[in-house]
Amino acid sequence: MIYRGKIKLDPITLTVDFFDCCEGIAFKKLELELGDMVGCCGFLWNAGLSFTKCHGFEELRIGFEDLFLLCCDVSFEAEVVFTADGKSVSIKPVWEGFVTGCLEVYGDVQWADNILGGFELYGFAIECDFDSVIVRSITAFNPDKVEDLTDVTFYTDEWEYLGIEYTTAGCCDGELTFTSELWFGDEGLLFDLQRVRFELEAPIYEGFTAIVKGQWDFSDPLPLDWFNIGLKIEF
Repeated sequence: MIYRGKIKLDPITLTVDFFDCCEGIAFKKLELELGDMVGCCGFLWNAGLSFTKCHGFEELRIGFEDLFLLCCDVSFEAEVVFTADGKSVSIKPVWEGFVTGCLEVYGDVQWADNILGGFELYGFAIECDFDSVIVRSITAFNPDKVEDLTDVTFYTDEWEYLGIEYTTAGCCDGELTFTSELWFGDEGLLFDLQRVRFELEAPIYEGFTAIVKGQWDFSDPLPLDWFNIGLKIEF
């Protein structure tokens, strides 16, 4: 059982989670959030800090909105996330037109004898949102480090990821979603394509959704890793 306590005193919100496994109540997680604050020149900024019992410090996040405006109704958002494994910086141009995009850089600051030695670049990601289609590309110079900072897993010799998600209206007031994920690497076939994963979720009746998903790894002699067909029922 999980118990949650929350104290909100604008602009600060403190959330503390405790859990009980029949052996007494113990601390689980603490989150401290600072809501939107107005900086100079009118931009907004916010911050968040989280700790857990298992890992101690998890992340420090600082976000900025409306940093500055360019022509054509373009503004920028930025976010810096510090974790125990590294830092990531994301820059998102916001255009009131057809598409929005985001550039995220993964890396870590190098120090030697209290002297800044430079910035080690682990990789970068580009994400574009075309209304019903989201395209995400990740280039990993250090795949192990990029894995720690993202939700994408790289197999051996893989260094590039491309994900495409398409969402549209389905039957019975549901949504049809198709996701394809491509990994490129040294053991790939045509265009270095090494691994493919797809997932299709399609509503077939009110509360019933068919799910088909599979993965192929072309670096193996038998490329099919797994293939599943399922049914999700919602009440």
